[in-house]
Amino acid sequence: MSTERRSPTERRRPDRASRTERAGTPEPATAPGREAAGILFDLLMEQKRVMLAVARDFGLTLQQLAALRNLAAEAGRPMSALAEALSCDAANVTAVVDKLEARGLVRRASSKDRRVRLLEMTERGKALRTKFLARLREPAPWIEALTPEEQKTLRDLLRKALADAHSRLEGVERD
Repeated sequence: MSTERRSPTERRRPDRASRTERAGTPEPATAPGREAAGILFDLLMEQKRVMLAVARDFGLTLQQLAALRNLAAEAGRPMSALAEALSCDAANVTAVVDKLEARGLVRRASSKDRRVRLLEMTERGKALRTKFLARLREPAPWIEALTPEEQKTLRDLLRKALADAHSRLEGVERD
């Protein structure tokens, strides 16, 4: 039995070998892709701290901020769709929506299908969403520390990665 430690990705997908393993060459411990994934995770955790601070500044929890961010300003959205977008169950969304509704930020509306309740943002909710989205779109300190040229390179790489992620997600949703 091997005592070799495996990464979480390798534990989740034991049937899939890495590209370098398939090619017959050992994978270096600090392969650029693996290192980039670790750095990206650390940056995401830093960004989560920024988002938490913004949420607190507006008197919201992180879950409430995410709910408002995921509601379209111009149309109602079914609560089930919001639950899916937030990766949580309907009971959790109900609790979040109850608090947003109590603050006058959202309202429940009827739909053509009587079984479905739509969520709509109120004018107050739309105004708050506009303000916190503006704050969230400000460059984080770690981005501002980069030169303008490095910022452009980062932007271009992130766009490319996001486009690839979206195309892969669309392929999964079609299956």
